[in-house]
Amino acid sequence: MSCNHQQTELRTLFLPYCQTWVREPKICVKATVHTSNIGQYGESKDHLEIISGQRVLNKMFAPPKKPKLLALIDGLGFRSNRAGLEGVLDKADEFCQFRTIWKAIVIANYELNHPLDFGLYLPKPYLKFFEDFLNRYQYPQENILNERPEAEIEQMELGDAVISIYEKN
Repeated sequence: MSCNHQQTELRTLFLPYCQTWVREPKICVKATVHTSNIGQYGESKDHLEIISGQRVLNKMFAPPKKPKLLALIDGLGFRSNRAGLEGVLDKADEFCQFRTIWKAIVIANYELNHPLDFGLYLPKPYLKFFEDFLNRYQYPQENILNERPEAEIEQMELGDAVISIYEKN
């Protein structure tokens, strides 16, 4: 891989927040559109992008320091291109869609040893579906909100969820 190609790959994986994040990232995000067309030569382009991202991370980081690769993937192919999607889900450490972008906050909070205290509201039908995910990332059950937060509370809408930020004492 040429130096320029590797630098391009790095720019697509890292969003430099500060020097420490560039040296020791906890999560790298690879965003791609999952199309309904499997692509040229019968391969899924997004699947190949995730493999490429993992390859770059494996070269740069030893296993205990290797950041998670979060695939932000969305598009028409979720219904019509299941084969390509399975490759992405198999190779990425985690994935989210625009509807589930709130998962990135839960993962980041876990990877950073829970510096944020926040409430999470998900519509009731989704809670059961994401129970394993929330347990895997040790999201506190007491912070799951039964009702959508009131408008005057500091909050963010992230896909299907609403996050309410609490002040740490």
